[in-house]
Amino acid sequence: MISLTHVSILLFFIIFSLHNERVRGVGVIELDPLTCNNDIDSLDCTETPLSSLVDGAGNDEVKIPCGTCYFVDYDDGSTVEMPEGLTIEGKLYFSQTASVTIHTTHIFVTGKLKIDEPSPGNKVRFLLYGTEDKYIQPIGNNEGKCGDAGCKVGKKPFAVAGGQLDIRGVEDIECSSWGKLADFQNGMIQVSKETCWNVDDTIVFTTPDWKIEHSWEAKIVKIENFNITVDLPLPAYFTHATLKTAPDYAVEVASLSRKIIFEGEDDEDLIGGHMIIYHTPNVTQRIEGAEFVNFGQQGNLGRYPIHFHMSQNVIGSSVSGNVIRQSNQRGIVIHGSMNVNITHNVAYNIFGHCFFTEDGIETGNSFTHNLGVNIQEPSKLIPGENDDQPSVFWITNPQNSWVNNVAAGSEHSGFWFDTRGGVRGPSRNLPEGQSMKPSALSITKFANNTAHGCKDAGMRYYHPGWRPDVKSDLNTLYNSSVYRNLLTGHFIHANWQIIFDGGLVADNGIGLRIFQVDDIVIKNMNIKGRTDSYKAVMENVEPISVLECRTGFQIQHERMGIRNTFGLEVSDIQFSDFGPECDEAIGINTQFIEFGTHQYESSDGLSNIFFDDSSISKRINLCPAMELNLDNVALNDKDGSLDPQKNGNQGFVISNQSKNLAFLDSCTIIEDACAYFCETVCLRNVRVEVNGALTPLQDIEMVIVNSEGTEAVAQARRYNSSDTESATHYEFYFKAYFGASLPEDDYTFHFRSKGTGDLVWPDFADLTYEFPPRDCGGYLNDNSITFNMPEFSVTRCVGELLDDTDFEDIYKGGWQAENLDLESNKDLDPRGLRATRKSTISSDKEAFLLQYIDRSCLYELAIMEFEARFQFESSGNREEVSCDDCLKAKIEFQDDDDLRTQ
Repeated sequence: MISLTHVSILLFFIIFSLHNERVRGVGVIELDPLTCNNDIDSLDCTETPLSSLVDGAGNDEVKIPCGTCYFVDYDDGSTVEMPEGLTIEGKLYFSQTASVTIHTTHIFVTGKLKIDEPSPGNKVRFLLYGTEDKYIQPIGNNEGKCGDAGCKVGKKPFAVAGGQLDIRGVEDIECSSWGKLADFQNGMIQVSKETCWNVDDTIVFTTPDWKIEHSWEAKIVKIENFNITVDLPLPAYFTHATLKTAPDYAVEVASLSRKIIFEGEDDEDLIGGHMIIYHTPNVTQRIEGAEFVNFGQQGNLGRYPIHFHMSQNVIGSSVSGNVIRQSNQRGIVIHGSMNVNITHNVAYNIFGHCFFTEDGIETGNSFTHNLGVNIQEPSKLIPGENDDQPSVFWITNPQNSWVNNVAAGSEHSGFWFDTRGGVRGPSRNLPEGQSMKPSALSITKFANNTAHGCKDAGMRYYHPGWRPDVKSDLNTLYNSSVYRNLLTGHFIHANWQIIFDGGLVADNGIGLRIFQVDDIVIKNMNIKGRTDSYKAVMENVEPISVLECRTGFQIQHERMGIRNTFGLEVSDIQFSDFGPECDEAIGINTQFIEFGTHQYESSDGLSNIFFDDSSISKRINLCPAMELNLDNVALNDKDGSLDPQKNGNQGFVISNQSKNLAFLDSCTIIEDACAYFCETVCLRNVRVEVNGALTPLQDIEMVIVNSEGTEAVAQARRYNSSDTESATHYEFYFKAYFGASLPEDDYTFHFRSKGTGDLVWPDFADLTYEFPPRDCGGYLNDNSITFNMPEFSVTRCVGELLDDTDFEDIYKGGWQAENLDLESNKDLDPRGLRATRKSTISSDKEAFLLQYIDRSCLYELAIMEFEARFQFESSGNREEVSCDDCLKAKIEFQDDDDLRTQ
């Protein structure tokens, strides 16, 4: 007896391709502190001035010999030329009296560089220039580690290789950094905290809406009793973005000026300077209170303003209180390095991702109270990288901490969890590099972070998706604030087992956009549609800044389905400010309904949902989903939060469809929502999958009959797009679906012709019981549904079971294709047989032709015979060629468990 649920004949092509994973290095070198510097800190530097080396260098490189210490004796702001570069093998010390510009092609630190905070009026500036690549040749105990050619560090480098930085540009890191705009009136500005800013400092005000060009840069001309006057008066819209007028949405104000400056000379190719801590493990680095201007080299891998490169454990290292501005590429990059403290930094006008962990192996790093402003898409992209979707914080490994950071303006995202299934790049050669799976790890800490002013998403958790292996409170993101982002506040897709606890969501196009997630908890949030303070900002922007208000919370229509878990659990949410200009407070994510099953497949629960009725026009709206034929939504409302009668009882919000209502009592319509609330019921969704390529499918309906003989009818839903190019990439395009939300009972399903009423069969019918609902009993059990199938008929079944149609209209006949872009070539075969051609196949996915066979015609023993012919051709002249080692073809069957047997 053949007991296959459905049988399909496939011509199955296995496609081999190379996955171009970037590998930028082979092996991992480690550059250690030079042993000739063991007593370097005990030396008196004041006896050996730097000028004595510079004067004697002539046209040679200026070099601080190992085991010696020199002090900088330039204090008049003069420029010192070092055309052949500066190498610090020993120690170089800048005291508070130093005031100088070092103009040079490169600086190598293999010993120690110490810079104290310059005295008032003094500045220490490093100005890098040059067009030639530079190479480090280690000495002493590191000799030979870079090979004969040396270690390449590129153009205009400030490179630390086995050495140590001790840069302390400010005494109080916090007061030099950034705060909130407290008040703005009569041309006077007040900041939320005491600052140590000075007259002539440049400051920046972040955007109060979603456009980064609405930020403001100005210079301080007067400071008196904490009141600041700037040279360029602020636009009027900032009056509605202060702590006084809008406490939750006040813009940030940051100083962009420091007294220690690292700068790259202008270059039309966007090749600035770069600082790299190069293969230097177990050495504590301190980079504090410095300004980096025109650093980073656009399109060049590894050339960033501040870059810890493959330095592994650098515990105790600090990158704090710095300013990075006008960066050609990225900001602070932690690459193959662990345990760095990145705090109170300001990054402004950055191309590409800003605060950045690179390969996914980086752990133990802490990002605290950093501000990123105006992050932009670069014109030159590093091959294989995604900086064309720039984020302020690019997160590749959750085993780090992010606390009190602000992403204030990006051409794409604020925070992006771009966790991968494995470590990439040269970090794969580090310990755990082969075994670590970043996407499966829990997060160390993520709390009180803010994202506003982003063109796409405030916070994004997609592609490929953060998916912790362990369900735990350790996967909690606390008190995130996302507001005034053009498209989305939280973009949550392809994730599981994450908890979002607390926070503010306001003035976004969509507050929370959620789909294809499993076991996600969202609680204790305040979700606002369009606030009065934001309306006031927009009214003062010229031209008026339009930001569409669509939905506060988008419920998904389908889970990922990879794990046997629930969908969403939503509780303790306060909705307000969803007036007539907004579509609804709660809706269904409709963006991908057309591309999927057209079935509600999630198992979502709601409780303690509160609405400020005075500012809510529409609580929930299922109408957009109904317009796309998604008509079996069933949301478990555990306490009746959405009950129009407010009885406080558990129930389900369901789509306004007779098939859902036929077996239910005590249902109340939710006006203008295409929905009903059904009290004290427990529903479970079922889905029936059938052959979507059946030509007469639109003439078939599925009949549902309960134990009392009550009947309901469901219509088929399938992909209807004419875009067959996209259709080739998704197997569910070949199928159609019937679905319903049912209470506990026994049911019989059958299919009938709409025209004749005769019993028919859609080749196969696969039944899926969706995951049972939480916190309600008496739901539909497995095995409660049986099918009435037509009996075997010789007249109906004997003959041609394959629909041998032309391939020109492949998605409307029997044959279907996956991952093949087909063209019809009837004249190709000399025998006049139907044929199709795919000129090239460039994919790492399965590709095949497929046709389903009517299961009802398989009885006792079925003998099936068919013929298929294929050949490989030259892409040039289309002559037949042999290809024994590349593509393979085979014929397969598909059974109940989707197992395939040749």
